[in-house]
Amino acid sequence: LSSIGARRDAGAVPALKPLASDGDPATAAAARQALANIADAAAVQALSETKSASEALLKAADNLQERGKRTAATDVYRKLFVSNEAPVVRAGALHGLILLDPNAAEVGQALRGSDPRLQTMAIRALAERSPDSLAAEFAKLPEVGRVRVLEVLGEARRPSPVMRSALSDASPAVRVAALDALGAVGDATAISTVAALAVKEGVERPAA
Repeated sequence: LSSIGARRDAGAVPALKPLASDGDPATAAAARQALANIADAAAVQALSETKSASEALLKAADNLQERGKRTAATDVYRKLFVSNEAPVVRAGALHGLILLDPNAAEVGQALRGSDPRLQTMAIRALAERSPDSLAAEFAKLPEVGRVRVLEVLGEARRPSPVMRSALSDASPAVRVAALDALGAVGDATAISTVAALAVKEGVERPAA
């Protein structure tokens, strides 16, 4: 089965499909891996119709992306980025979507969602590849979401215009998070900004 997958033998898909649901776990895993390596439309469909084959389907999407089949890969990633999939599958699907299109709707959904892992991936992706989109989304987030964005940016030591705009946020917690993020960035301009505002915001920071 592994040699069939390595050859990307599309003609073997009809035979591989029932084996992907075989009662022997090793046989089923090998068949699913072969289908993921073939990754044509029929192989993807076979995996989609196979119970508990999401990880193999994710691998198929990754293979499609590597082969330049962006539309087909995007379609699979979107099907896998649903709430009933395992966290590792959702994270893999989001990673694929970010590589293809950091402005995909699913990236915004992850940013606004409650899953810390997906949210962190979305924040970092937008900060790196689409800062304007991050700024637009930031304003729509609740307080806890805005604080989380600033925390992730600070932890990543990634400067962002969001940090400075957050200094005038109505929320004291967001302003303090912005100060912390600017301090973590550590560039000269950020340090001067923190120094100028630290005393003003100090009363809003909880006592140690």
